[in-house]
Amino acid sequence: NNIVTDGLVFYMDPAYKISYPRSGTTATDIINNIAGTLSGAGGGNNTPQWENTNNGVFDFDGTDDYIDFGNPSALQFTSDFSISGWFKTSAGGNHRIFSKDDNSNRSYLVQVQSNGSVIGAIFVSNSTSKLATSSTGFDDGNWHHFGFTYEEGVGLKLYMDGGTPATLSYTAAPNLSTASDVEIGRKGNGTNYFNGNIASVKAYNRALSAGEVLQNYQAQKERF
Repeated sequence: NNIVTDGLVFYMDPAYKISYPRSGTTATDIINNIAGTLSGAGGGNNTPQWENTNNGVFDFDGTDDYIDFGNPSALQFTSDFSISGWFKTSAGGNHRIFSKDDNSNRSYLVQVQSNGSVIGAIFVSNSTSKLATSSTGFDDGNWHHFGFTYEEGVGLKLYMDGGTPATLSYTAAPNLSTASDVEIGRKGNGTNYFNGNIASVKAYNRALSAGEVLQNYQAQKERF
């Protein structure tokens, strides 16, 4: 598909067998071969489940399912970066999609909030965050695309379904490279488990433009 590849450093998509071979407890980023461990209480069917819908997605139970990719250097951003992907949920509460944040070492996150909005955040310190917040209604049980960007000296932008972004101007240096693991489906301290489906998660070592975020959305919207 016609996704943006310039600056792409992470791409985990269970539609591709090279990323997830339909079984087992390892999901692999197909750009830098970063391996992630599918985890959940008891292992086996208690981990995130691969589902043969939308060409292949992961289903998270909202209780203990997550994927841990460790702390690879490719995702220890020191400046501009972008994260994009697809999710579907109808559950209430706060649900973490993608983050590098264990509550003690905090870098960045994308999360669905209890009011149905989506936030993209970076941390200036372990206790102070800067975030862009979308409108509400993204917990409606339909697939949605997010594109979260940070550009040094400019700030944060959060695009939903390729539309006009929520923005936050911010020019100081954030705390992007910490010792926490990169995880899909939960916050690193064992909270905010995602309940629903996640697929096609990408990360870039630069800030995508509005046109590039739209390109990623349009490249896969027929699938979702």
